[in-house]
Amino acid sequence: MTDVQPLLDEEEDVDFDPKPYARLKLEWHVVNKAYQVGAILGSLASLPWSYYKHRSLNLKSMLGSAGKTMIAVELLLGAMGYYKVMSIKEDEGVEDRVYRLHYNEGQNRVDKLAGSGAVIGAVSSGLGLASSAGLLNALLGGAAYGTAVGIVAHVATYSVPEDQKTKNKMIKEVME
Repeated sequence: MTDVQPLLDEEEDVDFDPKPYARLKLEWHVVNKAYQVGAILGSLASLPWSYYKHRSLNLKSMLGSAGKTMIAVELLLGAMGYYKVMSIKEDEGVEDRVYRLHYNEGQNRVDKLAGSGAVIGAVSSGLGLASSAGLLNALLGGAAYGTAVGIVAHVATYSVPEDQKTKNKMIKEVME
């Protein structure tokens, strides 16, 4: 964990202890990423699906399919992630990952933008389209599209400082 220390500012909190509920924190991260992937896939899949089904882009259909796809992907990937996190035998590896996630500026930023987008999308869609699309479809679809917009905003506006570019050990292990 010492290689993360140089990334911290002098006055930044270095007393973060990842040990309490480390597996729960990592599982929350996995479920959050599953939700974000589901939102992206749901948003992308809803456009051709709506056009195929209605021969035009039908907003009610787009919201419904985006929300349902988002939930299905989240449940599937969340279950797979839960199994993976719970199958890790060493607590030290889980704690290390939680520690790194806590201080990962890009990760925290995309989570905030995705969460804000989800709330804004759900509220605006729920208020404006609930009567035509149904409240649940409007909320879920709006959250999916809002999350996708938040993630795209992060990708479009964020650049990692040169001194913070490191290889992700987890991805490196998976790819080998």
